[in-house]
Amino acid sequence: MLLKIESFLPADKLAEVRRIVEAAELEDGRRTGSARLKLNRQSGALAPGLEPAQRIVHESLANSVDFSVFALPKTYRIFFNRYDVGMYYRAHMDQSLMGLGTPQLMRTDLSFTVFLSEPADYDGGEFRIDSPCGEQRLKLPAGSLICYPSDMLHEVEPVTRGSRLAAIGWIQSLVPDRVRRELFRSFDALGRDVIRALPDDPRWRERFAYIREGLLRDWAEV
Repeated sequence: MLLKIESFLPADKLAEVRRIVEAAELEDGRRTGSARLKLNRQSGALAPGLEPAQRIVHESLANSVDFSVFALPKTYRIFFNRYDVGMYYRAHMDQSLMGLGTPQLMRTDLSFTVFLSEPADYDGGEFRIDSPCGEQRLKLPAGSLICYPSDMLHEVEPVTRGSRLAAIGWIQSLVPDRVRRELFRSFDALGRDVIRALPDDPRWRERFAYIREGLLRDWAEV
């Protein structure tokens, strides 16, 4: 239900994204959310100067097998945000639809955060989420990614020292049903384990590929 990938962004890519985001003029996050819940700085859908950082995150998402199998992404959006001292985002669920009334309409099945600041750079600012396994409070190393269903209640606790930078995004999955996504992920992991254990028997690869592709053909909405 919750994917965590440490070192999702390699050090050189992380440094470049952080440099770009630190220099960017981010807008008041309350423009795209309730002022009662949200106080931060955030990039908009069109983010002048942030396109190179978006491309780096996009390439890392596209190249991550773990992310691709977990999310089965059809499309996604990448924004950036910043929390300075006193800023927060109280407990909320992400909107189910984004871009209403525009050609960019998408359903939000999953959300993700890529931590751009090291935990030592700031106090507070923990990411808290209510998952089926109970409450989790996360403050991961810079370059780490978390991905989770968009309807899970989550928040960013107030920052009390320093600044917390992150890339954030929303995903429309090819497989909207979360149970099917989890079954697909488990089956894919089993298949890779068996193929590694029996590399000299090509029958296993073909058998797993037959079922894997059949599941996608039956479940995917394109």
